[in-house]
Amino acid sequence: MASILKLDDRHDPVANIQQWQLRQSDVQSEPVGHSEIANLCQSLLDLFPEISIALTRNNEVPKPIQIDLDRSRSAFFLWSDGYGIAQGQLDDTFVKSTRLRRSVTKILSHIGEVLTERLIPLSNVWSEKLQDLCLRVRSALENASRLLDDGVSKDSDDESSSGASTFASSGDHLNEVTEDLRTDMRCLGGLGALLKNPVFDPQDQDVSTELSVFVWSPSQSYADKIQSRFPQAAPNLIHHLGNANYQRYLRCQAIREGLLDEKQPELVTTTISESHIAQTLASGSKFHDSGIGTSIAPTISYAETMMSYRHEGRSVRIPPLSQEGKAGKPFDCVACGRKVTIRNSSLWKKHIFGDLLPYICLDIECSHSKTTFASREQWISHLALDHGMAPKWEGIQCFLCTEETGQGKIAVIQHLARHLEEISLSALPTGIDSDTASETSSDTGDEGS
Repeated sequence: MASILKLDDRHDPVANIQQWQLRQSDVQSEPVGHSEIANLCQSLLDLFPEISIALTRNNEVPKPIQIDLDRSRSAFFLWSDGYGIAQGQLDDTFVKSTRLRRSVTKILSHIGEVLTERLIPLSNVWSEKLQDLCLRVRSALENASRLLDDGVSKDSDDESSSGASTFASSGDHLNEVTEDLRTDMRCLGGLGALLKNPVFDPQDQDVSTELSVFVWSPSQSYADKIQSRFPQAAPNLIHHLGNANYQRYLRCQAIREGLLDEKQPELVTTTISESHIAQTLASGSKFHDSGIGTSIAPTISYAETMMSYRHEGRSVRIPPLSQEGKAGKPFDCVACGRKVTIRNSSLWKKHIFGDLLPYICLDIECSHSKTTFASREQWISHLALDHGMAPKWEGIQCFLCTEETGQGKIAVIQHLARHLEEISLSALPTGIDSDTASETSSDTGDEGS
């Protein structure tokens, strides 16, 4: 091997990897005694500052991007240092708590993938030292992936990691990277209660018994995403929302395949003017509310909604309005499969949420907890009347993020609706391009009507 290395060019990637492997053979015993989580965390702590230094030397990376990344780096250092993660101080806790171990591993793995597979290639910073650090992170990711026992494989992430090159401009995608890292830091911060008061696995439960009684459900994949996004939410609420999302997926799939008893319109036409929104269906066509009718008031303005968890290496967003739609031509809706004519992004988002019907009650003790409300207004009325929130609309602790919603009708509705809307987006068919355009509409609409 030594002779091969001498013959290869000093910048040959294969040669560099082989040299690094040779150097690592002398220090293989260093991580002994630390868990996979501690090793992964330490490798990220080593890589993050090196990236920050490299970015300061690259004039092509905008200053706001550098500042955002440095804030995420500082937040990550404070989080790790505060709990002694890299030092292995919580190794025993991770062994005893499957839920905590999986939650931390998922978030750290995502941070590692963002740094090595997206940030470094996009920012065009590279050096031999960065290459060595990236290899360490990838090795730690391989080891940490064994801790995930929920069927999530790295193959799906690896297959989609190459998707970074499909974005139109590196600037837009760097903004995506910084936003994803900020989300990861918020998720890590949200684990504070679990880290301080972990829920340990039952000591008398035999592994073979657990495997024999465990029945996998298709809704579990949706529940796992919701748990990753809202780690402090109650397990029964996560299960409830995961099942609701799976039913939402089946309903949209049935509509697309024409399996529901409804007469599908040949064409749905949506136009917009400054004074009003007119929506018409093909003559004689009737169907259940898909968000095109009057169930969603035209006074509501939908801002671009993004899932903070990730799907196949990218953030889950509202699918972009197609080029055909922007040109005023009919196109197939990715949610309901109908042929629609929609020219405006705000109306397109209304249509998507009208198909997904994201509004359900978050109080699982409520008699209407399994009800999918046909419109935002029905859901608001339920909160106002059945839960007695009107007329004061006092702030409450959110069932999902556990933060305060704020006082007043608009604050409460806006807070809860955003969570429900972003959760519903994962019920869309996979393989749809994300809305990475800069089009966003203000989220200042009257949330209660």
